Amino acid sequence: MASNPTFKEIPYQHLENLISIAETNNTIVFRATYKRRTVAVKDSRFFCQTELSHHATLSHPNIVKFIGAITKEHRNMIVMEYTPSGSLSDRLQSGVQIPAPLNYSWSNDAVAAIEYLHGNNIIHQDIKPANFLVFPNGLKACDFGIARTLEATTRPSQAGGTMRYMAAERLNNPPLVSKKSDVYSLMIVIWEIMTGTRHFDGKTDFDLARERLVPSPPLSVPQNWPDTLKNLGFLCWQEDYHDRPTITQVRDMLFEVTEQEERFRVVEIANIRTMQQVPGYGNKLLSILTNQNGNFLLVVTAISYTKFHKRVKILPINFSGAGFTPKKHLSNRSICNANLFSQNRTEDIAAKRKKDGTTKIIKSNTNVRFYLTDNSGSKSQQYVSSIAIDSQGNIYAMCRQKLLSLFSAKFHRKRSVLNISDELPGQPLREDKYEWFCVKYDPDGTLLQELFTSPGFIAKQANPTLKIHKDHIYVNSWSYRGVIEKYTIQGQRERTLHLTNIRDFTIAPSGMIVGLTDRKVVLYNENGKFLEKEFDHNIASEPIVQQFVAVNGRHVIVANRQYIKVFKVL
Repeated sequence: MASNPTFKEIPYQHLENLISIAETNNTIVFRATYKRRTVAVKDSRFFCQTELSHHATLSHPNIVKFIGAITKEHRNMIVMEYTPSGSLSDRLQSGVQIPAPLNYSWSNDAVAAIEYLHGNNIIHQDIKPANFLVFPNGLKACDFGIARTLEATTRPSQAGGTMRYMAAERLNNPPLVSKKSDVYSLMIVIWEIMTGTRHFDGKTDFDLARERLVPSPPLSVPQNWPDTLKNLGFLCWQEDYHDRPTITQVRDMLFEVTEQEERFRVVEIANIRTMQQVPGYGNKLLSILTNQNGNFLLVVTAISYTKFHKRVKILPINFSGAGFTPKKHLSNRSICNANLFSQNRTEDIAAKRKKDGTTKIIKSNTNVRFYLTDNSGSKSQQYVSSIAIDSQGNIYAMCRQKLLSLFSAKFHRKRSVLNISDELPGQPLREDKYEWFCVKYDPDGTLLQELFTSPGFIAKQANPTLKIHKDHIYVNSWSYRGVIEKYTIQGQRERTLHLTNIRDFTIAPSGMIVGLTDRKVVLYNENGKFLEKEFDHNIASEPIVQQFVAVNGRHVIVANRQYIKVFKVL
């Protein structure tokens, strides 16, 4: 993270109606009004550059939104979004049990926030219920006053945090900074959410130190907890931090429990008119991409009102506190004529089908361009319906008609009708001329191998799409409702999934399949088993309108050329 981030300096006189709502030894939190919006203002007695540098650069649906700071006139204030519901600590102290599936949803919120921090090499160091605020859409993490970047140091100069949530290594001399320490503390918070009780309730930090009760995790877990959840607690509370799971492993295990217990919770958090945001006419939605901040990027085409040419534009749908909102469209000239899009965790690629049958690949992050080629180095000429990229950067293409060109293919067909037997230059049609097959290329576009031929999608107009998740390839077609072929990354066919009426689908990081019908979003496990959860989206007035679905973290977006809806799942 940047050491000196750019942030919005807010003049103190622009804050109105300041009312104190919370106070600790070093800070006072106010409720105030800023530009007709209710905000929270954290006033620190000691200036904390670390907290400001961290919070100003964080952007995630489960992190409290940073609005600005007041650093002039000897003031040390951070302005952030406000919630009237208070903190998770307030909710636990009220004695009201957190019902299912809300307790699972909040637990997943807490894990998502810490996973985002660890992904940016930030260790929170003070994970506790008081540092998770309750919003209508779930929990959000706050208070980065003693957070540390992993590059900055491995041992802080002094112990910080809350004693009852500390792991053993945090109480060493000197205390150790580790991501696994956050995992230990986070699991205690999850235990409190699930049980509705406080760890060492009624005892002060002085009592805990005097009686030598810490470090100690909860001594018991409820007998009705699923075995996976019990095992998660056992692993997270290991005394040796090397034996604890990573935050990603915690996320996967907690999702597994949520899936087994069918504790899904769905909240609609955005409803947007898509094409009002994109100037031009003849608009069409091509794809939905995501980024690591939890936002979505809609790839749309539009014909300019003034220049009368078609351009591909990126429409960001960014998270903004209470929900998702569209930003001003951005033109990206490197993909201005692209047809196909895909991405992995680190890079985006686009592809343009040329009239001569060749396919040009554009890596958007680096603006590197090249053609797909065969083993001889010549441009590969075939019709590509879909592309995908794996974690290693290898490119996969779903193809049809393995010819020198589509132009040559048309001539072959016409000559066969006219019974003209003269041979034409170029490669003759395959007998299975309309079969679709998957080809693998290296990151530079050189042909590696033909992986498989799809037995299910044989129609010329099938135009199958590829999706890759970990070590599996999934193939489906808009023309074949509910049929998804599943292959290993080596091209071996595993099974065909039959998901009722599914037109489009996406795969969550956990492996859950999110299927899209004309009216509903339906959840399946990675083997196609219905998870007993579906919900209406109703974004199309007519079922024939093509719709897309995408997942980023725990948010599901459903979009067509007219509307966008975003849902929070779990």
